[in-house]
Amino acid sequence: MTSTAISAQGTQLFVSNQDFTFGDGHTISVANAKEVKNLKSFKGFDGQATEVDVTNLSSSAKEYRLGLQDFGNLVFDVDRDFADAGQGELDLAKRSSSMRYFLMVFPNSKAAKFAGFVKNSPLEGGVDQVIKSTGVTIRITGSVDIVEFKKDEKSK
Repeated sequence: MTSTAISAQGTQLFVSNQDFTFGDGHTISVANAKEVKNLKSFKGFDGQATEVDVTNLSSSAKEYRLGLQDFGNLVFDVDRDFADAGQGELDLAKRSSSMRYFLMVFPNSKAAKFAGFVKNSPLEGGVDQVIKSTGVTIRITGSVDIVEFKKDEKSK
């Protein structure tokens, strides 16, 4: 059987202080967004729904329902570039504790669209290394939508 795995190479992360807009249902405008350059790796969308205990005196064992879904965090590493507009927008959001909108675009024409807060942006360096930010953490607020993605003409 042929693998249907998607290569991570080519994944892009955009950040904006405005929500991303849909054009024809398959186009998202990234014209006002800034790409976070030098993205090295990522992991996330790691939250989980809470458990709501609904056990009562008639129950014969513990009973639960699931609460609201929590999408958790997106954590990523970048080679640091203090002149990069995208990395600068992350730092600005962190300093001001203000929400930003994010779009993670995958090489298969899908994208994860979400809002979040930049919790940290640590620096790391050493002998024979570049300066990098490892473990940059975005706390996701609200839902994550997986959408079809095709750059519009203004985004090129």
